[in-house]
Amino acid sequence: MPVRLNQDIRVTIDVGGEEATFVFPAWSDPKLQKAIDRMIENRVEFRRNRPVDQGYDQRVIFFDSMCQSCENVTDLNEAGEEVDVMTLDGWKKRIPPGWKVSCAAQFEERGANLSEDERGN
Repeated sequence: MPVRLNQDIRVTIDVGGEEATFVFPAWSDPKLQKAIDRMIENRVEFRRNRPVDQGYDQRVIFFDSMCQSCENVTDLNEAGEEVDVMTLDGWKKRIPPGWKVSCAAQFEERGANLSEDERGN
């Protein structure tokens, strides 16, 4: 994924031979950086002195808080018609968790390696 400092980030994942694209804020957005840091810091939780992996849940939380829109994703409305998922209320809840995790994992890998200059600080 190329680094575009002042443009929205488009993450494309392969879903059964089709591509779904999700749009996130620019790398220079401080909210995005805080969300990435929070996701990385909270990957492991300790319960009774034993580590518990929270990576999956943290990635879903990251996606739900930072994803702005999506493209090439459809779902059925109440009438049973196939429509763009962005036109439906609660569209983020309709995105499968596996897709959310795939998107967030790309930020986790790239965000952990960004320098302060790349982050816009």
